[in-house]
This record gives sequence, structure tokens and C-alpha cells, in this order.
Amino acid sequence: MCTIRIEWSKAYARRERWSEEVILLEEEERRTLQSLRCMESSWRIRAWMHRDQSVTQLGKRAYALRQADVYRRIRENFDMRFSAKDELGVSGKKRKSPAAATEAPGASTTSAQTHSDTPQNSSTPQ
Repeated sequence: MCTIRIEWSKAYARRERWSEEVILLEEEERRTLQSLRCMESSWRIRAWMHRDQSVTQLGKRAYALRQADVYRRIRENFDMRFSAKDELGVSGKKRKSPAAATEAPGASTTSAQTHSDTPQNSSTPQ
């Protein structure tokens, strides 16, 4: 009887550690997506700041737009590979995809908004 309790206790501890690990991984996914969005936005703002027509400014703008595109592609790849719409979370309920958790309901971005040269959070009309 004592060995059954010991085995049960070990199994319970393993399950608790696993549940904690899943929670940590879900949070890491969320933070990674948030960080990638932030970096993309930051590079878009830098590109917007270099909108003069001098050769140096055009080069800086091209570099910033390239970096923004790199972070956008990394984010999209990460989101595609790790969004788990059909997987069950720790509670046994279907997990929300990281993209859906951070976007407002009904909000959708068009490709023109995603790839525009102006910063996404500016108050100027686009």
C-alpha cells in the first residue's frame, strides 16, 4: 500500500511540473509574438522618420523597411508554426491562438495596412 502512495505522489508531481511547463510555454509564445510585433513596428517607425529624398535618407529608409519585413516574416512563420487553435491547453479547454488573444475582436488588417510605410500607431490618416 505504501508503494502505491509513493508512485501516486511521483505521478502527481510529474503532472504538476508538466502543467506548469505548459503554462510557461504558452506565456513564452505570447511574449515572443508581442516582441516580434514591437520590433516590426519599431523598424516601421524608423523608416517613416527617414522620408526625405536624400540618398542617405533613402538608404536608411530602405534598410529600416527591410528589417521591418524580416521581423514580419519571422512573426508570421512563428505564428503559423506555433499557433495551436486545435490543441488542448492545461485546463483541457481549447487554447486561444496567440494572434487571436492579442487582436481586438473583429479587427482585421489588410495587406495595404501591414506593408505601409507609415507607422501603425501614428495619429496621421493613412
